[in-house]
This record gives sequence, structure tokens and C-alpha cells, in this order.
Amino acid sequence: MSSLICECGMDKFAKIKMVVVHGDGFLPYYPKRQDMAFRDGRDGAKLKGDFSSYIPKFYYETVVSNADMLDFLATKTSFSHIFKESDYPFGEKNTYRFIRRSKKLLKLSQNAILGRDAARLLGVRI
Repeated sequence: MSSLICECGMDKFAKIKMVVVHGDGFLPYYPKRQDMAFRDGRDGAKLKGDFSSYIPKFYYETVVSNADMLDFLATKTSFSHIFKESDYPFGEKNTYRFIRRSKKLLKLSQNAILGRDAARLLGVRI
């Protein structure tokens, strides 16, 4: 995802909807590092905004292994950009219980993650 941002792919294809697995594993957790590299000109990107401004444009699935990481991910992007995991067999054995363990996400947000967000993105009525 970092390369997609640095190559201006998110600017060129502003309407694209990218769903990334494993909470993206890196991008939402190190935005300061990426912002510093961008501002120092180390990545050569000519972005329309700070590197970190692209993080909320992606959609993320919930294979993050720890409920506190799910809570943290929700602070970096909108809960409406987080989906129930799809990476069988590497995800949680009980995704429903995993998402319900969140201490920071309201029940409405948890419900959205458990299905409404994906349905909305895919244009499916539930």
C-alpha cells in the first residue's frame, strides 16, 4: 500500500476502493515514519497531501490478532472502513466474539464491521 501511495496511485485513481488484509500490517501503525520520509523527500513521491492522509482511504479487514489492535486501527481510519476478516484459517476462530471484545468500538460500530460495511461497499442490501 505504501508503494501504491508513493507512486501516486491513490491520487491517479481517487475513486478506487482498496480492501487490504491483516489490518494492512504496517501502514496504519507507522504513519509518522512515512510522513517524515515523504517530507524529507526520501521516497520521491509528489503526493497531494501528507502520506498519512491516505490511510483512511483504504478499507481494512480484521485479522489483526489482538482486540486492542482492532481498537487502534479504528482510531486511524473510520470504523466504516473496517470489515470482518476473510482470511480463513488464519483469522480468529470466532470473529463475532473477537469484534465484540473491543473496548472502544460502540455496538453500532461493531455491527457495521460484522457485515454492514462490507455490504455497503459491495452494494449488497442486507
